[in-house]
Amino acid sequence: MSREPGERRRAGAARLLVFRAVAIAAAAALAALVARYPPGAAIAGAALFAYAAALWVKPHLWLLAVPALLPVLDFSPWTGWFYVREGDFLVLATVAVGYWRLAPLAPQRRLAAGAAVLLALFAGATLASAYRGLEGLPAVDVNSFASYQTPYNAARVLVGYLGAFLLLPLLARAPAAPRDALRETFLPGMAVGLGLAAFAVLWERLAFPGLMDFSSEYRATGSFSDMHTGGAALDGYLVLALPFAAAIALQSRRTAAAAAAVLAFGLGTYGVLVTFTRSTYLAYGVALAVVLWFALSRARSGDRPGPARVVAALLALAIVSYVAVRVFATGGYRTLAAALGVFAGAFYAGAIDWRDRFRPMLAGAALLAAAVMVAAAAWVPKGAYAGYAGALGLFACGVLVHWRSDRYRRAGIAAALASLPLLCLGAVLIARHWGGHAALPDALLALAVAGCLVGLNRWAAPPLWRLGKASIVPAVLAAAALALFVPVASNAYVKSRFATLAQDFSERLLHWRGVVSMIDRDPGTAAFGMGLGAFPRAYFWRNPQGEIPGVQLYRRDGGNGLLRLGGPRYRLGYGEVLRAFQIVEFAPDGVYRLSLDARSNAKSRLVVILCEKWLIYPAGCTHERLDADVEAGAWRHYERKFVSRGLAVPHWFGARPVHLLLAVETARTYVEVDNVALLDAAGRNLVRNGGFDDGSAWWFFSSDHHHLPWHAKNLELHLLFEQGLAGLVLVAVLTMVAMWRYARRARDADPLAAAALAGLAGFLVVGLFDSLLDVTRLTLLFCVIVFLPLFEAVAPDGEREARAVPGAASASARRSR
Repeated sequence: MSREPGERRRAGAARLLVFRAVAIAAAAALAALVARYPPGAAIAGAALFAYAAALWVKPHLWLLAVPALLPVLDFSPWTGWFYVREGDFLVLATVAVGYWRLAPLAPQRRLAAGAAVLLALFAGATLASAYRGLEGLPAVDVNSFASYQTPYNAARVLVGYLGAFLLLPLLARAPAAPRDALRETFLPGMAVGLGLAAFAVLWERLAFPGLMDFSSEYRATGSFSDMHTGGAALDGYLVLALPFAAAIALQSRRTAAAAAAVLAFGLGTYGVLVTFTRSTYLAYGVALAVVLWFALSRARSGDRPGPARVVAALLALAIVSYVAVRVFATGGYRTLAAALGVFAGAFYAGAIDWRDRFRPMLAGAALLAAAVMVAAAAWVPKGAYAGYAGALGLFACGVLVHWRSDRYRRAGIAAALASLPLLCLGAVLIARHWGGHAALPDALLALAVAGCLVGLNRWAAPPLWRLGKASIVPAVLAAAALALFVPVASNAYVKSRFATLAQDFSERLLHWRGVVSMIDRDPGTAAFGMGLGAFPRAYFWRNPQGEIPGVQLYRRDGGNGLLRLGGPRYRLGYGEVLRAFQIVEFAPDGVYRLSLDARSNAKSRLVVILCEKWLIYPAGCTHERLDADVEAGAWRHYERKFVSRGLAVPHWFGARPVHLLLAVETARTYVEVDNVALLDAAGRNLVRNGGFDDGSAWWFFSSDHHHLPWHAKNLELHLLFEQGLAGLVLVAVLTMVAMWRYARRARDADPLAAAALAGLAGFLVVGLFDSLLDVTRLTLLFCVIVFLPLFEAVAPDGEREARAVPGAASASARRSR
């Protein structure tokens, strides 16, 4: 029964009051945080003010800005703040402005009844787990927000869930008609975020090991400082976001948008590959298979091909991938590139309409060009490359003329087809030039497979692909993935990673058993877990191996701040030290003097060094280092001259960040450090907060190799440990419901649904071997994507319009006429 107008007005006034109260609270929290922001409030405040002003004018801009900027707004290695990051400022500003501006608007989407119950249960279970994690909360001090081993870590983890729930009312007010705001803004927002995050990975690789160095043990972290203690935050984000770029490339009618999406997809693929994580490779394959499945399933408008055609297309892609791996193994990069050119020609030839009148022209042009190419290969240094480049140029010009000119269309087809035997010959010559006779069998195999694909597509009815966007874009995406994946997968370091798979899995099983053994056996823990953020603290105090990870604590001694660093003790030996660091800026080839005060509880070795470093894995370091044998008892002063030779050298891409690193190398001891200073020739101190009076401001830490003390290393086990059966079951049910709804909508050519389904599938595969939801940004994005399909659009008369099947409302309207 509908409510009276007076009741509706009172309900609307109450809702408006609540929304305004939340907006004021978010603005107050944001102001308080920005006021204490280590770099100062000016820059952060100006940026947030500009964003708030834009959001005030366009309240739904957040659907683009949040997914685009959240992955890259992370300056923790510079500021030292990791409980609250710049991305949290973005979410708070969104809530403050969004709740104030959108409060008077009626929802355009509503949660289904069952979904509302599920979300209410999930919110209650999450709050119960947060309460358990916050039990025994000590008074706030300088260490409260500088370590994962304090109860305050529950508040850090809660931020991700809380942000997702606060965005629910804004999602409900996103326009659903006449243009769906989620497809217009959230979909490209995820693709932009992917491009920005992948570009950060690209810069990191360029600055440190090099773009094409796949043999060194350097695993990228990009803009995810959460990986300072390991984990797979970057991996989980990339496989979650990659399908969104693929979806835009597949469905966009604008060439520029499709090209930008393909570029973001390629960068994201490169980012996935340089994580060198085996489960991430599997997750990437799963996500890409889901995207291609739905893309191929709707390749022709009005024609729904059966599963057999889709499977045939994926099988053809698998065969091409196998051949590419073999070609690269014997012929290297150049032969692989030549083979991909041949496959591009086969794709064109298999879909083009051959005409009898072209045969003499084709034969004559091909024979003449082949003779020239063989002569060039025999007599000109590197003539094989020049000949192949000429054939590829002829092919490209022919395709372009065919595509753009109606008048010379037949000539363009003739030129493109005439280049095909030249491409094949050029690929063989390049293989022989680069790999010798050993490379010829695999090159010939590639030509044979290309010819079979041409015949298969011309024989199939209907063909597997056509010369149209619906076929070309998936082929381009697959080619980009193949061109990047094959060189990395064939590298010795990647092979060594897979060679130790059984050993690493046994170590992971041992860790999982230890995680289970640390769970209390009582009804409250079974239901709601040990508490949000409880795992690092529980591991420190009760891990069954008796390990002691490295420790960094900020303390006050008589009002004076200081840093305490503890040495590790690990089951497998010396293990990995924990490094406290600050990013310092100085001129190359300068002379600097480092000084500090230190004391210890026992004789300990304190090491201080300057190294070029992004987050983990130190690169170039100074030859000078401070090796201080710190005696137990009173404070002692230490000094050392440093020459920054070879560090902070400007390059065309910029200078590498330089870290001042402090670490204790003696197990079971700790060293307290104070008054750290790095003076240049003018006497200026380059170290900020060297007395640690502001706690962790400007100081961060990392554990480069040993990551088990901070992560359960399995998403389901992590949920069971911290949130109990209630959290695990509710997350599983919500995720399954979301994926089921996305699958239904993806069958009806909804690009957002197909992308979200593929992203969630890949994310869950990564979660088989990592916690993921202990990273607040991933938690927020994952929850938002899971929550989206639980909404249904509201019809103008207030009744719900089912959106699971697009077009249902218009059909109902036609029947009512």
